[in-house]
Amino acid sequence: MFDFYRRVIKKLTSDLKVPFALEGDVRRDDTPVHQALREALINTLVHADYTGRASVLVVKRPDMFGFRNPGLMRVPQELAVQGGDSDCRNRLIHQMFRYVGLGEQAGSGIPKIYRGWNSQHWRVPLLYEKEVPSEQTLLELRMLDLLPEGVIKQLQSMFPDDFEDLEHLDRLILATAFTEQVVSHRRMAEITTEHAHDLTLAFQILVKKGLLATSGHGRGTIYCLPGQSLPTPDQAFGGQELVPLV
Repeated sequence: MFDFYRRVIKKLTSDLKVPFALEGDVRRDDTPVHQALREALINTLVHADYTGRASVLVVKRPDMFGFRNPGLMRVPQELAVQGGDSDCRNRLIHQMFRYVGLGEQAGSGIPKIYRGWNSQHWRVPLLYEKEVPSEQTLLELRMLDLLPEGVIKQLQSMFPDDFEDLEHLDRLILATAFTEQVVSHRRMAEITTEHAHDLTLAFQILVKKGLLATSGHGRGTIYCLPGQSLPTPDQAFGGQELVPLV
């Protein structure tokens, strides 16, 4: 199993286009993304149900990494993402990785994966379960930039006095409004792990500062950038001609 790990992690991290860090004058190649991939692979092997019908599967594509292990999660997904609570399926395998200096303390692996992906402002990892055709747990790590450089420059130009002082969540909301023309509480809940209360406060602050305009009420409230009109159905579907269904 350890030989399998060494072969796979080498393939996962080869040609990984992530800026390296400097510690003094020394280049550090072990970035948070490298650490996230390492932890995702170890997590897959440690929590696999090797008596299950599905097999361990690791996928590498230009835009994403995918991990599948047989067996369902033994703690609720919310607790796994939050960290601090673990029910390891294969403790001896976990101890083996820990013995050679790999793997995190039980209950801290998933949060480290999320932090690593967040360090690049990529889309939040997707962790979910399937029971058909067999019980399995899947983790998708997509390399989709939530804060593209071009969008950031546009927002800096639009809000020269305010943008630099905004928190990460505030920037993410504005960037989503810019790229998708509208943004909502529900949409942000899909692409971030922020608590619902924190999202509500962030929207309120951005509206109060005049950085977002609102339309609708209650749960149906949507937001857009000031001076930006809401998209028409044609625009929402990429400008393609709509064909009536009846």
